[in-house]
Amino acid sequence: CAGCHTLITETADLSGNLTGDEFIEQATYHEWLNSDFNNEAHPETGITCQGCHMPLLDDDIGVVLSANYIFLQPKTPFGQHHFAGANTFMLNMLKGHIDTLQLSATPAQFDSTIARTERMLRQHSLLIGTSIPLRTPDTAFIDVKLTNLAGHKFPSGYPSRRAWVQLVVTNSSNDTIYDNGAVDAQDEIVGQDPGWEPHHDVITAPDQVQIYEMVIKDVNGDTTTVLERGKFPLKDNRLAPAGFRVEDVSYDTTQIVGVPASDIDFNHDEDGVEGSGSDVVHYHVATGGDAGLIHITVKVWYQSAPPRYVKDMFAYSSPEIDLFKSMYQAADNSPVLVKTDTLSDMTTDIDNLHELGLRIFPNPVRGGLCNITGRDARVTGMRVYDGGGRTVSEH
Repeated sequence: CAGCHTLITETADLSGNLTGDEFIEQATYHEWLNSDFNNEAHPETGITCQGCHMPLLDDDIGVVLSANYIFLQPKTPFGQHHFAGANTFMLNMLKGHIDTLQLSATPAQFDSTIARTERMLRQHSLLIGTSIPLRTPDTAFIDVKLTNLAGHKFPSGYPSRRAWVQLVVTNSSNDTIYDNGAVDAQDEIVGQDPGWEPHHDVITAPDQVQIYEMVIKDVNGDTTTVLERGKFPLKDNRLAPAGFRVEDVSYDTTQIVGVPASDIDFNHDEDGVEGSGSDVVHYHVATGGDAGLIHITVKVWYQSAPPRYVKDMFAYSSPEIDLFKSMYQAADNSPVLVKTDTLSDMTTDIDNLHELGLRIFPNPVRGGLCNITGRDARVTGMRVYDGGGRTVSEH
């Protein structure tokens, strides 16, 4: 796996002359080395690349590793050659042009691979947790925690791939009062900066979108999507895997770039311990004085080949570029939904309790346990409601 998934390219200037610099196009194997998934360094938690991408078929019959010599001894366990990743866009493009590209795989075989890839992306890549640590009469403070489940960065591989967070807030009348990270008709992210979007710890404006990606700069310091011009990342805030540490020997090829030191919960847990493989995005959502019920929907989207990433290439013409351009423009490039989470907040009439030194969390309750903390206990009674507004308990 390491031979192909550790790719270092030589840097050229805008005239095509080599500069002597090198660019780390991808270091998925090194990301795995710098993680709890490294089974040699962490035998108790580790899992090999094949463990995820070539799941074992462990049965008593086994598999004969030959199409013709059926008399050979069956092998068991057998690593199934699924190689599922996350790039359904290219798989669908290939499926749509089997004859043009003279491919040997059938549409049915593509469908099975696409299904496994979607399952890998949606079930084994990411966790989301949403909470409201504070709400005032005019602002809902919403925290979205993303946890990387993969044994490498998310996204990983070729640097065009990106993931981002969409946060939608509606009121009790189902009117949208906030939508951050939506996608337009051209499959681009609404509100992203024209050049490149910086990493955000706290989001206070609609045009601040949390995008996890690598952004490349050329020899002039400008952004580029032409791989041979890549010199160094301007940004690499892709989610690190669990156990990832800056002191690791492989960090020189897997650096985190563009995440400010003030973002203390990027790859750090609540106690400040490094290697959590997570990030918390803090949203300040203006509610316009509406202290009533709000509904929160969080979606994480993934896109393999963003439109802006192929723009530089499409400025040129060759038989290969022209063919790819025609296939790309005919393809469905809408982002893939990785994960979603929903939460409702009913803190009507108790929005100012924090000013009394009192905190109630989580609200609403999911696991049956509600915590009430504070030093100034000026509480004379408590009433608990269910999701339908019916009284459950009163004290």
